[in-house]
Amino acid sequence: MDVLRLRLRDEFEPVAVLMRPLPVRSETYPCPAPGGEGCPRRVTVNRDGRMSAVCGCAPRECDAIAIRPEDTVVHEFDPKRLCGFLADRLSLTASAETVTGEGSTWSAGTRMAEPGGRNVFLLIGGTPAVVANGLSHLLTSFRAPWTALIPTFRSLSVAQREMVLQHGSSLLALEDLIGADGSGDLVCTNNPLTPGTPAPRQAEGNLFRREQDIWLLSFGGQTVRFRHLAGFEYIAELLRRPGSEIEALILAGRAEPDSGAVVSSGIDAADERSLRQVRQALAERRQELAGLREKEWPRRGALQSEIAQLDAYLSQAAGKHARSRKVAGSVQRARSAVAHAIARAIERIGRDHSGLAEHLRNSIRSGNTFLYLPAKPVDWRF
Repeated sequence: MDVLRLRLRDEFEPVAVLMRPLPVRSETYPCPAPGGEGCPRRVTVNRDGRMSAVCGCAPRECDAIAIRPEDTVVHEFDPKRLCGFLADRLSLTASAETVTGEGSTWSAGTRMAEPGGRNVFLLIGGTPAVVANGLSHLLTSFRAPWTALIPTFRSLSVAQREMVLQHGSSLLALEDLIGADGSGDLVCTNNPLTPGTPAPRQAEGNLFRREQDIWLLSFGGQTVRFRHLAGFEYIAELLRRPGSEIEALILAGRAEPDSGAVVSSGIDAADERSLRQVRQALAERRQELAGLREKEWPRRGALQSEIAQLDAYLSQAAGKHARSRKVAGSVQRARSAVAHAIARAIERIGRDHSGLAEHLRNSIRSGNTFLYLPAKPVDWRF
């Protein structure tokens, strides 16, 4: 009985086909009755060559037991074996190749029964963040619909599922797909990759939403997705407040540290009007922060960052009696940076969605302030 077999007990045999032994030996051995500090047992080799597992506690809490060399075998999960197993059970043209540098996303094969073939990917990340990054990579790297096999749905947000559906792709949970039969053999409990699966629903209405490092945009019945650019954040803020003129400094307050347009000591306070708008934006963010639900951590973090930046600007720009005063640099630098970022974002949108790009060019006005004013009202979801 090797180490992994002892730990998994009856669950080892079904998954043994997905493991490979390593050319190293374990230096520890699971204790059958774990006790104090020092467990598990330490593997020792006696003078006569025989091996023992010795209690690591001081004083010892259990007697040493004799073990064999094969009892110290170390196994490792083999993604290629799992890809091969899935390809065989799901009737895929096998490939078993990694598609990301860190090796957490694999190509399990292609479902040739569908027109043009459908790629099937395996995400084996141990944390929700790794799975989310793998899905983001697939969404931006593969235009054709695909199927992703993930460990579980439990750590996946509703927004993440929606992004995959908008792409025309699908998700399957390994915990619902793989199990052991009555003989203890590993099997696929069903094969959901069959022709005639209902088409995924399309986006309803107009959408301008960020999910981690991916933006999901839908307009005029067409949906596209892009990796994050600072200009998308500025555009989203303008879309949230149609008809409202917004200072570049306020938009820059929503930027990320590497965007080049963060409020800093190198930007001037232009006038009292600018200060009033910054104060209004600060009050709005504090009010939104106070009304957030307990588990809305991503939005909470973003608001706290924006509030800190706007507070920093006001402390620099306002004098003792809240009158504007000069600080080093020029407000024009912020306006130019924001305008450039918006233009770059619209240019990127135009490569895949000319209709949305044209709408934004015609509706966003830039100058001393920025304004989203469409010819006809547009209902946006975020």
